[in-house]
Amino acid sequence: MGDYFPAYIRIGGKIDAAGAEDLLGACENDNAWHDYDTRPELLGTPIEKLTQLFVLAQDGDPNVHHLILRNSQARNGCFGDVEDICSRLSLPYERHSDAYADASSAWEIWRPGRPYPFFIASDQDANRLINADIVLRAYKALMEGCYHEALHFLHPLVSPLIELGELPPFVIET
Repeated sequence: MGDYFPAYIRIGGKIDAAGAEDLLGACENDNAWHDYDTRPELLGTPIEKLTQLFVLAQDGDPNVHHLILRNSQARNGCFGDVEDICSRLSLPYERHSDAYADASSAWEIWRPGRPYPFFIASDQDANRLINADIVLRAYKALMEGCYHEALHFLHPLVSPLIELGELPPFVIET
């Protein structure tokens, strides 16, 4: 079973017709749609349906370049089938789960070629959390002119994010 609590996922990368059908099936299984718990009526071929879902996810904002799916009752704050399909189709994703009971709010970031996702603790507003002690040590080193020491403290905080890079736009290949 598991606990059910809110989560959303941003998906990037390129998808074709076969992948569109698989992703739509995963959305159905995970109840993952553009709006929390609102299954839209999608018509046409899998590509047409996915295009409609992408337009709904943009919510009129042309600056939204990722497929964004939501569920207020995601099992353990995850999208199991959607994340599995994304991994199989090499679609990078970033999922945010709200805090619930003893589970902290967190980001899970996955990119093709990585064997496992990268986890980052966050607050309820999805702001990434970092260890204040490390930031204070780095700040102190900077104030003392010890730049290499400051980088030593900051490197573990930023290097995974640099390695992961930005989430690429979601592109539907027709």
